[in-house]
Amino acid sequence: MLSGRGYARVFNLAGGIKGWGSEVAIGTHDQGLDLFVDVDSLEDVLLVGYSLEAGLRDFYLEMLSIVTHHDTGKIFEFLAAVELKHQEKLFAMYCSLIGKDLPREDFAKRVFEGVGEGGLTTAEYIKFFGGVGSDPADAVALAMSIEAQALDLYHRAARLTENVQLEEFFVTIVQEEKAHLDMLGELMDSI
Repeated sequence: MLSGRGYARVFNLAGGIKGWGSEVAIGTHDQGLDLFVDVDSLEDVLLVGYSLEAGLRDFYLEMLSIVTHHDTGKIFEFLAAVELKHQEKLFAMYCSLIGKDLPREDFAKRVFEGVGEGGLTTAEYIKFFGGVGSDPADAVALAMSIEAQALDLYHRAARLTENVQLEEFFVTIVQEEKAHLDMLGELMDSI
């Protein structure tokens, strides 16, 4: 199943999830899916995606204000900048889709507040993941877990929709989240 979804290296765990000794996705199976309940157009999906990226950027900026280690702060600063680029890409896609340039302020008025990638609010992320120590690798590990949550959310949304266009777009977003995880993996290797 996973190899059919584009994963190049798939490992079979003896004992399944019960045999897994590390972290797992948090939340319920329907966590975050409520964001997509009334979403029936690509425009709406782009708005939700933009909102999720904005929420994650807010989270990184909040973490930046909390951490005391300079290098860890630099990681959160970098991650916030990456999320801003993701927002810009989704906004450009939205304008292209509707066929006109929209003032960013008008678009931003429609954004859902306080929700981050993976379907959790900023407060929920802080509750689940707590603080980040002085090790910059902790910040990258946190970002990787959030991106994995987002990848999982978009996978689940793709499976639930009956709209083929939306399913294809969700799969595209899943591929982008995999690319984000790859980038974070390279960042982790460089630390």
